[in-house]
Amino acid sequence: TAQNNLGTLLFSIKNSSSYTEAVRWFKMSSIQGNAAALNNLGICYEEGKGVEKDIGEALKHYKLASEQGNANAKNNLGYL
Repeated sequence: TAQNNLGTLLFSIKNSSSYTEAVRWFKMSSIQGNAAALNNLGICYEEGKGVEKDIGEALKHYKLASEQGNANAKNNLGYL
């Protein structure tokens, strides 16, 4: 959870280097099964922030987070 929270803080700075660092923390957290981090990675891939824009990767991360019951991911998946 702390890794995801740090990623969220870095993402809020809104510049390319902070997005890249946010993705690094989201990935570490998602490897440990954090659904919010999976959703946040989906957002990064959907918007192309910190990573190349990749809708397929965004869908994959939203689905994984949705399967864990993350309501934000379910909403993002439906929207996408």
